[in-house]
Amino acid sequence: PCQLISIQQVISLIKELQSQLQTEKLRTSKDNAQTLKKEELKEINLENKKEIENLKENDNESKKEIEKLKENDNEKKKQIQQLNIQLKSEIGQAIIKFEKQLEQRRSACDACTNKLEGLVKSNDAQCKQIGKLN
Repeated sequence: PCQLISIQQVISLIKELQSQLQTEKLRTSKDNAQTLKKEELKEINLENKKEIENLKENDNESKKEIEKLKENDNEKKKQIQQLNIQLKSEIGQAIIKFEKQLEQRRSACDACTNKLEGLVKSNDAQCKQIGKLN
């Protein structure tokens, strides 16, 4: 029971096999494309994760820098407050010193004025006596 296959049947079988092969190629091609697409997406996702990590690190560094600047600002404010207190104290001491010097000079001036008034009275008295003698 050998059957003879006609050329047309062979051609038909070849065409069917070619069609199946083409279908398989398409499916394989689609699968490969999907696999490639998945790989590309995984790679993009990985790159995005790395970039997010870098941004987080930069953000943390920026936050640390801001904290340092705040600490420096607080230190500068404390120094300014201390300098203001010191300056007020020195100004207060200088005012007291100048007030004492002013009081001493007023006293000296008052003493001179009293002495001068005494001399003027004495001079007036002498002038009156001279006037009486003449």
